[in-house]
Amino acid sequence: MNVVARSARSVAWIVADSWISMAVAALSYLFLLRMLGPDVFGTVAIAGLFFGIVSTFVGGALTESIQQKDTIEDGHLNVTFWLNTALCLVFAGIIAMLADPLGGLLKSEALASILPALALAALISSFGALPRALLERDLQHHKLAALNVLAGIPSVAIALSLAFLGYGAWSLVFSILTGTCIGTIGVWCLVSWRPGLTFERRHVADLSQFNRDTILTYMLGYLDDAIPRFALAVFGGERAVGLYDLAMQLSSRISGAVMGPLAEVTMNTVARLQSKKADVCELLDRAFTLTTSLIYPAVFGAVIVAPIALPLLLGGRWTDVILPAQIALLIGLRNASGDLNIAILRGFGNSAAPIRILSIGVILQVALVPLVALFGVVGAVVAVALRVFATWPLSANFVEKVCGYGMLRQLTVGLAALVAALLMAAGMLVLAIVLPASLPEPVSLCLLIVFGVILYGLLLMLGQQWRDILASINWFKTQMRFPEDQPAAAV
Repeated sequence: MNVVARSARSVAWIVADSWISMAVAALSYLFLLRMLGPDVFGTVAIAGLFFGIVSTFVGGALTESIQQKDTIEDGHLNVTFWLNTALCLVFAGIIAMLADPLGGLLKSEALASILPALALAALISSFGALPRALLERDLQHHKLAALNVLAGIPSVAIALSLAFLGYGAWSLVFSILTGTCIGTIGVWCLVSWRPGLTFERRHVADLSQFNRDTILTYMLGYLDDAIPRFALAVFGGERAVGLYDLAMQLSSRISGAVMGPLAEVTMNTVARLQSKKADVCELLDRAFTLTTSLIYPAVFGAVIVAPIALPLLLGGRWTDVILPAQIALLIGLRNASGDLNIAILRGFGNSAAPIRILSIGVILQVALVPLVALFGVVGAVVAVALRVFATWPLSANFVEKVCGYGMLRQLTVGLAALVAALLMAAGMLVLAIVLPASLPEPVSLCLLIVFGVILYGLLLMLGQQWRDILASINWFKTQMRFPEDQPAAAV
């Protein structure tokens, strides 16, 4: 089976996994958010900032080189595994020992108590990083999808049970530990490779340059994400971080359900197709046609229904999240194409370009910290949105240089879907205004969603966008039917 076929099947499995996981997480989160409130989620989110530092040196930061290389030997795998394990042990140990000072710094006793347990979870997770990378390299995402579901069910059950019993932040911590243990054990059962102690100096040299650039990329990405969160922790406390984290999660879950599956396989697919730039451009055209037709209406529709849906689903303690969530959701418009740019660049082995992009992003985030101090959660979300849209043209320009897929092409590939989604949102807004105030909120929410779906479908058909969507679906089907040595017919 050719690379595009395996990639398409991987995307299908990841879509199934992410949508099932999203459905399970949505149901469990509704209960957890209602029971725990912004302060508890803020505490866990702040704890995650410290372990984000660890992730810049271990996990994907080291295993991406295994995915990117055309050929790998056992020596490459041994070096990566033991280096990853040693670094995670050191960093997790440091965080565990500094738990009390860190909690005192941010005036949070709860933070100090959960950091050691989360350090253990980080260490356990590091053991599974390399086998997971091997499965991703071979585009065996169906196995990872099944494992994620297997680990997710008991994790959710434990979180809900402990939250109901009043364990607060510990309900989330034990949930993380459970999922991490099951996932790590499971991923080792799915691969035949086992770590050894034999490697040569050349194995280290083969990986060092890519790993160095990857670690720097991860570090800059961490700073880019952490700056507004740390600023909120200082100026607003745990509640502010909890509100911000939920707003950003709502945005990332909606865009991630559409773009995440494609982003997850992009680097591996592009790495296998480096010598076939025309195939890469064709693949991106077809993929973006499908994803933009989904993400544009999802984003605009969610913005319109947020004032009704969020208080109804989350309860009164979360009403302050409505405006930040609406702003955060709009970031998904950029993710419709730009979220893949760094993955494309890394697939072509261009690890310097992402570093430049993220460096500019970090500088912008530092410059925008006054927005956080002045406007709190809303200011933090606005700062992120400004940074995201400001750096997108630069990433698109780099992609055009490596494979010829230009910025104008990214902007226009889903233009018809964007226009249809805007008209849909306008129609939903008018309906929301004219609906009787006496109508129960669940009924109003259902009416808005059904009306939006029907209107968007009609607008796509009027604009003949359905033809491009069906052509792209047929293209992927055709690719999946052809073996490696037989070219697919053009659609």
